[in-house]
Amino acid sequence: MQRLRDGKESRDGKESRDDKALAGIEFESLGVDMLIVDEAHHFKNLGVPVASADLGMQLSSAAKCEDLLDKCEWLREAGHGSNIAFMTGTPVSNSMSELYNMQRYLAPGTLKAQGLDTFAAWAGAYGQVVPTVELKPEGNGFQVKQRFARFQNLPELMNAVKQFTDMITNDDIQLPLPELEQVPMPVPITDRQKKEMEKLSDRADRVRDGDVPSEVDNLLKITGDGRKIALDPKLLKGHENGRPLENGKIQACAENVARIWQEETPRLGTQLVFCDSSTPASGGWNAYQDLKDRLIRLGVPAEQIAFVHDAGDNPAKRERLFAKVRSGEIRVLMGSTQKLGTGTNVQERLAAIHDLDCPWRPADLEQRLGRIQRQGNTYGHVRDYRYVTEGTFDAYSYQTVERKQRFISQLMSSKSPAREAADLDADVVTLANIKALATGDPDIQRRMTLENEINQLKLLRASWAQQKADTRRDIGQQLQPRIEGIRQAIREKTDDKPLASKALSIHQTARMNGRWEGMTINGQPVGDRQTACRFLHQAAHQAHDGDTIAEYDGLPVIARRAATSGRITLAVKAVHEHESGTEMPGPYLTGPSSIVSQLDRIVRNMATDPGKLTERLADAERELAAAQETLAEPFAHEDEYRRKQAELERLTSKPDETRETEGRDQKTTQKERSENMPLTQENVRRLLEQDPDITGITQGGNAMGNYLEARLTDGRAVQIDFHDNPAWKDTDPLAGRIEVSYANRPQAEWQYDDNDMADREHTVIDPSDPDAEGRLAKAVKDWERSGGLGRTSKASHLAAQQPPEEYAYRWRKPGDPDRHIAYLSTAFDRDQAMKAREDAGYLVTKVEEDPAILYERHRKASCLHASHILERYDSPDPTAVGILHGIVSEVNAHDPENDIAAYLTYPSDKAVQLAGDGLTEADIAEKREMGGWDPRTDPLMRINEQGDWTGVTQQQADQLVWDNRDEILARASYDSELSTWTLHQLDQLKEPQPAQSLDRDRPEPDREAPAQTESTTKRRGPRL
Repeated sequence: MQRLRDGKESRDGKESRDDKALAGIEFESLGVDMLIVDEAHHFKNLGVPVASADLGMQLSSAAKCEDLLDKCEWLREAGHGSNIAFMTGTPVSNSMSELYNMQRYLAPGTLKAQGLDTFAAWAGAYGQVVPTVELKPEGNGFQVKQRFARFQNLPELMNAVKQFTDMITNDDIQLPLPELEQVPMPVPITDRQKKEMEKLSDRADRVRDGDVPSEVDNLLKITGDGRKIALDPKLLKGHENGRPLENGKIQACAENVARIWQEETPRLGTQLVFCDSSTPASGGWNAYQDLKDRLIRLGVPAEQIAFVHDAGDNPAKRERLFAKVRSGEIRVLMGSTQKLGTGTNVQERLAAIHDLDCPWRPADLEQRLGRIQRQGNTYGHVRDYRYVTEGTFDAYSYQTVERKQRFISQLMSSKSPAREAADLDADVVTLANIKALATGDPDIQRRMTLENEINQLKLLRASWAQQKADTRRDIGQQLQPRIEGIRQAIREKTDDKPLASKALSIHQTARMNGRWEGMTINGQPVGDRQTACRFLHQAAHQAHDGDTIAEYDGLPVIARRAATSGRITLAVKAVHEHESGTEMPGPYLTGPSSIVSQLDRIVRNMATDPGKLTERLADAERELAAAQETLAEPFAHEDEYRRKQAELERLTSKPDETRETEGRDQKTTQKERSENMPLTQENVRRLLEQDPDITGITQGGNAMGNYLEARLTDGRAVQIDFHDNPAWKDTDPLAGRIEVSYANRPQAEWQYDDNDMADREHTVIDPSDPDAEGRLAKAVKDWERSGGLGRTSKASHLAAQQPPEEYAYRWRKPGDPDRHIAYLSTAFDRDQAMKAREDAGYLVTKVEEDPAILYERHRKASCLHASHILERYDSPDPTAVGILHGIVSEVNAHDPENDIAAYLTYPSDKAVQLAGDGLTEADIAEKREMGGWDPRTDPLMRINEQGDWTGVTQQQADQLVWDNRDEILARASYDSELSTWTLHQLDQLKEPQPAQSLDRDRPEPDREAPAQTESTTKRRGPRL
């Protein structure tokens, strides 16, 4: 409380008006042991460190947020941390980074345990932060800001969030909500609006060309004016004295509201009208008063129309106004999302809502819908009318906001398969879309619709693929082993029944004669059951695992001891050994719980018919058949998915048509051609992703524009700068061109010395050149070959290519039984790659089946093939050892809790940096002392089974992965994120043979395929 008071004094320079209240009774004295916060999204503006301000977070806290954080911390210190409850319908309103502050309120311990208690660490784990060039807020120039380009590791982020959240949707609780019908209301664009939209396009051209100072005009102003034009051009600056639009959205809304008012008069049905663009608070002419005047002219009484702004922020006035709406006294209420959204309960007679404009944020649209689709509404069917002026920004804005809201909903309900996504901040309409919308391009809305539909189909397809992968895993790990186990048990019962029946007969005969037949323990006959129990217990504890300690009814009794726990069990052997499922009882237990009674049950079970086992086998086989049927089912929407993807590719790749603009010179310059570059950033990324010698791609930005950095398998890098920053287009001599530069190490590893960049002349490419893609490919390939890549690339644990999504093909050399598989993102890329392979002399085959399923089989077959090959080696193979190290690192990156993490080693000079995250210096010192690692003498560090740090040599590390190669490959076969480059390396492994050339089968598409000779060693193992 004192910290809050001090903060207020420092901000205001004088005492706060709340000081008297704060000086009274303290919160700690109230005896509060539980805190419930409703509409918790209002408390998201919690301050973060200074360096984070650019990333969508606030530098300074709102007083109410700081106060709430203090109360949460006090409750946790008092032992009531589990009694803090937040409730909200919009957990993410504008940016994914808001989840960080929610964790600070509710789960700071989890953040600290993960080492993410600072926002910089959290942003590094879940976001890709890049520098971007933006317009200054005052509009007088540009500035470089750090922004989230994308959010990444979303499944891990949501797993952390769901540790302290319960997410309940309407589908979960089945509330009696009215059925909502969304009614789009397209309004034809008027000549006046069309003329203003054309002016926007001209303004966008001038902004792009730098003909107008940024403080005078910019894309942000153009976007705002576009929204005003859609509502009424009278809202534009300089048009204040113009007449209101006669046949625009406001008139269409007035006619709709008046019609519904008339139809719902018997029930006193009410309506809400939302408009954020022009409110009574703006002064002068506004859309609210204009709509009210039109409604009055259409027959709606003025006393039944109200503005929520009339009640201001006074709670009593607002409640009186809402009560009149609930009673039907006021039947049309207008307001903005902020004033008429959260906290408005007027749903009792609400028949319809009207969206005159589109809000900026997904949460605002959700809040509007929440006013009418709400428990307590007496209408079973309600409508949401959305007014869209054709040929303006309206449709684009609605679809963008809906797409973001759909992503948030999927993410919060665990239905999103995406690992990364763009941030959700409100966008400014891009230059390309301004021109498309202003000129009435019919394709832009179709593209938006296709993108939304394809995203939904991808969600269904990913769910289908996951179901098939789960089914395949169940078959391989559960159903087939279970069936084989039951069959083995039936076979063993059949083998053991004669001896077991004979033993059971001896036991039953003795029992009928009223005596116990006795047994022999370590060669000594024992005739008393209680004595036999004590002797058995003693003998079992003295025996080693597998020792025979007794004979009972002609069958040997064997002691079994667990290696780790020391747990002792007894087994009886006929032809096969049958072990008790429970630990050996104590020596003094009698009756059914005694040791001898346990042996009786084992013998009796051995002698019975396998009837129940047969039933279990039949059930398991039926379950297996059903699983195999599920596995064979194709994706029901595959044809629709392929068709829509092809249509989207066609629309996306359709060249922009040139639009004539009055007053502009029609001569096309070289720089203007470059701005419509056929070689785009997306094309370059796709080209790099196909290169097997590239293990990772980073996107970033600098003063000159965007860039892509590609990391090579040997640790070097190549950077592609696009020089697309409009602020530097008149001063940058390479503006509009692509520059390829070469580095000895990626930027993340720069030491800022002369060795960072290679002594190699940069390559400059004109993107409008028809051969631009070929020149770029040659520049990258030449740099790879300068280091020996493209022929004998060594293994790298940095490979991060994601498993395939779309298209694949097989290729091989003539005469070679091996088949390699390549995965690409589009059908066009696949066909181009196949042609290049074919031209180089390779045999290629298009893959028609789903690449996701093919990848699953490919991964398992590659690991099994490698396991069979490596078991034939008498000594460690250097190439295979490198691949095994890479697999251990890659699997560990995907799943840090995996079974083979114990085989991971770290260079001693980077061990603390790589493995010490979240550890204190004392923790590290203790682990070093316990494990004996000395970074001065040990080249590598390994974390042993006890979690201590021990030193190893490179030879020991190599021997470690070699000795455990079967386990490593088995674990890799179940890693659904294992890179295709790793599979390619495993496929290239050769059986041991003298003087083998390791690069003989390395693909070289640029060269003619060498002639193949018949191999003298017959290849074995599975082949795809």
